[in-house]
Amino acid sequence: MQDWCKRLAAQDILTCGSVLYLARTENYPAHSFVPGLRDLPTQSKNPFAGNRFEGLLSPGVFAFTDLDLKKPVPDAAGAFEERDLANARKVIKRLLAISAARLEHLPAGKGLQLREQIILASMVEKEAVSNVDHDKVAAVFYNRIARDDKLGSCPTVEYALGFHRPFLLYRDLESVSSSPYNLYARTGLPPTPICFFSDAALAAVKKPRADNSIYFFVFDWTTGKLRFENISDYAKHRENADRAKENYRLKYGDIRQLFPGKFYEQ
Repeated sequence: MQDWCKRLAAQDILTCGSVLYLARTENYPAHSFVPGLRDLPTQSKNPFAGNRFEGLLSPGVFAFTDLDLKKPVPDAAGAFEERDLANARKVIKRLLAISAARLEHLPAGKGLQLREQIILASMVEKEAVSNVDHDKVAAVFYNRIARDDKLGSCPTVEYALGFHRPFLLYRDLESVSSSPYNLYARTGLPPTPICFFSDAALAAVKKPRADNSIYFFVFDWTTGKLRFENISDYAKHRENADRAKENYRLKYGDIRQLFPGKFYEQ
């Protein structure tokens, strides 16, 4: 959500502040998938964590003909804020309506309610880094849910942190140890989605790969491939993880260093 509103702010359409204001103050009773004003947790490290619109806007290109793109005169008291808020209200209202149509016929999925499926789709989106294997990733998470295991998702921890890394560090986990987004420390889904998600991620949540053996996976940033392993072969999973880290070190250097354009730390 933060990346999205920054792009619109750069085009002088709205501000992130106007989006956050709507998230804090306005109700959307026509859309059951939008949480209520008091339903979300706060997260100190990431100011957008808990934003009510996170993960709810459909990706795509949409045309708007009713936005005010004229910059108000500098001496007009409050004119900037009023225009930004009016534009934000029009954009959010329209995109939520598009999302409602997208989610209208979403069936109950393996015991998950609509809100839970949206959250899971956002996790699948971030884990399927190469935009492939969405159904395999969904299968992994459903298998873990069925076993009441921790979901162990790095992207949810990164969401709590407010930045990305190629591989999480122990100090990252410790710094958000009590966060509801730290799925290495607690079972169940996070309280909100962590990103907007593609139709492929949503389809995978609706129909995951029928494979009860897939349980562990690790992504190699140098090959762009996810490796999946059987639940009984944790040693093989650890080999895959160690190999992925070593490949990264050989190509990019220390895994704690930043990867320009992909990983960063604020």
